[in-house]
Amino acid sequence: LGTITRYVAVGLALAQAVAYYFYLRNNSYGGVPIVKYTTGWQSVFAAFVIILTFTAGAALIMWLGEQVNQHGVGNGISIILFAGIVSRMPHVLNTLGAFWQAANQDPSSYGKYYFLVPLFAVLFLLMMWVIVFMYDSERRIPVQYAKRVVGRRMYGGQSTHIPIKVG
Repeated sequence: LGTITRYVAVGLALAQAVAYYFYLRNNSYGGVPIVKYTTGWQSVFAAFVIILTFTAGAALIMWLGEQVNQHGVGNGISIILFAGIVSRMPHVLNTLGAFWQAANQDPSSYGKYYFLVPLFAVLFLLMMWVIVFMYDSERRIPVQYAKRVVGRRMYGGQSTHIPIKVG
């Protein structure tokens, strides 16, 4: 099952890399094409390098997640995703600060920005809460032990549960 999962993940990464290459090839930034070579052997080489780089990056992240799992630090891919979310925090806070400044400079946009800043803050905190909640959640499967007789005494009939991690 693990091997099949790895192959499917690399296949999905390959498909996404191809789609992203075509996105880069067909778009420009400030009038300058993102991918310069779109004809000839240069385009084949550029496509090969871009697709190979994105696919190898996905495989590397998958391998890093497995290494984190094997060394007992925790759920590897979840930790990598959490690190990615936390690394975006300075940019998000900077954007919220820019919204706040725009609200102070333009009185006509008070309502818009004074609504957006708290909304983004609440959504971010809600997202963090959901991540922690799902990571710590467990499914409790009830187990009923049968009664048993040892000598003249009767033991058992205990009820307990098996905790199974969901996240």
